Amino acid sequence: MTYSVPHQLSLQHIQELLTKDSLSNPYTYLLVFAAVTLLIETVLFLRSNVTLTHNASTVKIGHTSLADLIRRHCPSLTGRFVPTPWLANGHLQTVFAGAAARVGKREFEYEREILQLPDGGQVGIDYARPNPSTNDTTNKTASPKAIVILLHGLGGGSYDKYILDFIPYALKRGYTVASLNSRGCGGIPVKTPQLYSGSWTHDLHAMVTHIKSTYPHARLFGVGFSLGGNIFTKWVGEQGKNCVLDGFVSVANPYDLQLNQTWLHSSFLGKELYSRVMSDGLKVFYDKHKAALEPHAESFIAPIQTAHVLATKYLAEFDDAVTRRMFAFRNVYEYYRVASSSQYVPDIRVPSLFLSDLNDPIVGPPAIPVRDVLANPYIVLACTKRGGHLGWWEGIVQPRRWYPVPILEFVDLICMAKSMKDGGHVEVRRVGRHLHKMHSHYVPRHLRVESGGERSERQEGERLEHQESRKGGSPTRGRKPTKVVNHSSTTSQTSPVRQVAGRVVAPKPVRDSSTQDKPTAVARAFKFWDAFMGSKSVEARIVKAFVGTVVVGLLLVLRRNRKGVAKKLV
Repeated sequence: MTYSVPHQLSLQHIQELLTKDSLSNPYTYLLVFAAVTLLIETVLFLRSNVTLTHNASTVKIGHTSLADLIRRHCPSLTGRFVPTPWLANGHLQTVFAGAAARVGKREFEYEREILQLPDGGQVGIDYARPNPSTNDTTNKTASPKAIVILLHGLGGGSYDKYILDFIPYALKRGYTVASLNSRGCGGIPVKTPQLYSGSWTHDLHAMVTHIKSTYPHARLFGVGFSLGGNIFTKWVGEQGKNCVLDGFVSVANPYDLQLNQTWLHSSFLGKELYSRVMSDGLKVFYDKHKAALEPHAESFIAPIQTAHVLATKYLAEFDDAVTRRMFAFRNVYEYYRVASSSQYVPDIRVPSLFLSDLNDPIVGPPAIPVRDVLANPYIVLACTKRGGHLGWWEGIVQPRRWYPVPILEFVDLICMAKSMKDGGHVEVRRVGRHLHKMHSHYVPRHLRVESGGERSERQEGERLEHQESRKGGSPTRGRKPTKVVNHSSTTSQTSPVRQVAGRVVAPKPVRDSSTQDKPTAVARAFKFWDAFMGSKSVEARIVKAFVGTVVVGLLLVLRRNRKGVAKKLV
């Protein structure tokens, strides 16, 4: 008897393999063995507890601390996250999230409100209400019990898949959702020569203030995803105790943009896959709105050249070609320093939940501000494993996202605690002196608001500097003249310094090709195989078990059909 493996294994084929008459089929044992192995791997390796990190004395909402409320009323945050077995690591979770965003349906009915900004720009607020009625106009004007404000990630909008997957859970619990669209996002036209960035919180402030003035009696909760989480966290820290939100959730926040950018480019997939994909998305975004930006290309701190923008390959290159120039930063590293929300975490005065994954391939674990969370009693950090970046897929046949449930459990407990007769206030058990005062943050000198005396002094210094440069003097003001040393007769290891047009220039270091030869592809492959076989990670064990399953199955098949195989070989 001969057996054949179908090209596409369907449910009908599986049922045929598992029938009583086909138990003699060797592929049946292979299928059962693979299923049992997958089940054992899921139970033993993939399940991981959600770890909570917080201050020893978190804020009290009513008479109960925030940490105790979470442990009592948020079972998702005190339980386990079990990822989809065939999406068992951060890379698979992230890639599947990107694939689902491209092929999934994005049809959803919003009520869009266009908000005009003071500088002439436009942003959009898309409302989704529970049980909307087209004939009942009071439903749109009535004040909801609570509004969940969502802010999208990099180059996204209100129709992003990770936002649309969240909205049904919120509507089912009776919450109104306000999904924000930044300038140029979600179909919003660009009216001014400015887009949005991680450092710019003025538009978010205008949208949240508008929602609060429209619904003054509704409780407001903010939820930011990825870069939107960074912008939202920065704004909440800037507002401090004056923040109008009742609660805040940050999801997959990069926190420290400079540190995270360095971490992202430290791996091959991070640089050549994720950084390139994000850069390509931003180039499409820029190309869509270049008609409104090109006439003003020379008005920025440095000209923005469309050809140079479209030639960028990585995320940092795009930020250097567009973002930092548009928002008046002298280099991309200065933009990353100012835009990082981690420096504003100590100033947050709203009950907050930070949701991060330790296997996020885009946001590195070193960027998570654990020390600042431990010092701030208003924040609880929840970390999972193998959830990826905005993935968190669970389930086997039909994967679904995990994060909507814990986010809404957090919103529920804040609403419940503040709705109690004696629990409508938030207080701190032990208030340290550092909580009474806002922290100082890095602001570049050229972006600071100067007083009249400082401005006149700076202008006089710039005038003198200009005169010196016209006379051929050194353009550096307030610096000691650099002594140029001739190294031609010395054996110093330092690079020789030369002076060109009044500037001290050091040549690029010469690389020694004999000590910096790159290994061959075969050597890299063997090195990767050795590291993989010696790895004790869960992913490596799963792959090894799968490879072993396939090898054992093939050996069983060959053993049962060895005579037929021998005849074919002869």
